[in-house]
Amino acid sequence: MSSHLGEKIETFTATIQTTQNRHVAIPAAVRKSAGISERPDNDIVQVSLRPHGSGYWNHHYFKLTNSGCFAIPTDITGLSGGDVIDVKLHRVIRDGAPAAADCEPAATALLKFANLATLVGWRSDGSSRVDEYLNEEMLLGE
Repeated sequence: MSSHLGEKIETFTATIQTTQNRHVAIPAAVRKSAGISERPDNDIVQVSLRPHGSGYWNHHYFKLTNSGCFAIPTDITGLSGGDVIDVKLHRVIRDGAPAAADCEPAATALLKFANLATLVGWRSDGSSRVDEYLNEEMLLGE
């Protein structure tokens, strides 16, 4: 069981949409208090849901649509469009690519790593002394 299931950001009741393949809309007030905005690369949420009033809590992670909805997966049986459900929002995980200014090209990162390896005493003679290195390690290990 996830440690985050003990935490609860918001609780709300929602109706499963009948026209959009078991989607559930997170109410605007809940989205605002949880910091969920409408954007193309939307967040991932951890929620628990069950039929309204009673029943087993199903715990899932959902990728939100750009309008702040999530789709109930098919492994949760017994729920269909028009049903009312209880939802506990446990976690909001920010998703999306970092801003371009925050990223460095992969080649630059690799060159920095290569320079770091040389600074910390990594072999600088290439592979010309492989046998000697192995022999030294075997002698030291005796």
